[in-house]
Amino acid sequence: MSGEPADFSRHNPGTGTPRDYAIFFTREPAANAAAVEKELDAHLGQCSSLRQWTAARGATLADVASGVEVLEGLLTGPDRNGPAPWRLRVETGLFIGTVLVRNLPVARWRLLPNGYPVVHLAENTDLDVIALARTRLETGAPDLRTVLPYAESLTPAP
Repeated sequence: MSGEPADFSRHNPGTGTPRDYAIFFTREPAANAAAVEKELDAHLGQCSSLRQWTAARGATLADVASGVEVLEGLLTGPDRNGPAPWRLRVETGLFIGTVLVRNLPVARWRLLPNGYPVVHLAENTDLDVIALARTRLETGAPDLRTVLPYAESLTPAP
């Protein structure tokens, strides 16, 4: 893993057009898949703004199913009309993805050619966790607690 920081951007290069998602470009050569996965997991799992938002409400996010329950409770609880969690939709998606990657043996981060991160679950099966989080924050559904069981149902049996 290189010592250089990850490169996150929420704008189209050269246009200044806001994006609805973060773009991640790894500094590791593509041939070093294990190092790339480790770097992706380390950087995408930080979710520092989301963790600060939950800490300000007296909660801690663990990278396990109970952390998803805590987050869902905060999104549906009395603070839901507080500081806009919609601004945290990318990090909410990255947190959900981190829980999947760290708790499902076959789940791993995968970058699409444009740098958009998704969770790869099985052959031809990627879960767009950022879109899922955006939908949850805009409409109130799906309940985030259903994501882990859903992802488990998409993975091949051992």
